Amino acid sequence: EDMAQKFSTCLSDTVIGPKVSLAARMITAYPGLVSCDEVTYLRSMLPAYNFKKLPEKMMKNISNPGKIYEYLGHRRCM
Repeated sequence: EDMAQKFSTCLSDTVIGPKVSLAARMITAYPGLVSCDEVTYLRSMLPAYNFKKLPEKMMKNISNPGKIYEYLGHRRCM
C-alpha cells in the first residue's frame, strides 16, 4: 500500500468541514457546556426553554458563528 492510498483511507474516516470546525471552536469557547448553533437549535424542534442563548465570543478562524445556544437538558415547562 503506497502513501497516497494510506492517506486516502485515513481521510475516508475523518469528518471535516465548516460545521465540524465550528463545533470544535464552540467546545473551546464554551468549555463544560453542551452548545449548539442556531440551525441545530431550530431543527431540534425542542421547546425554547430547554436552551439559553450564550454571549458571543471570538472564535479562531470563524468570522460569523451566528447565535450559539446552551442546551440545558430536557425540562418540563414550569
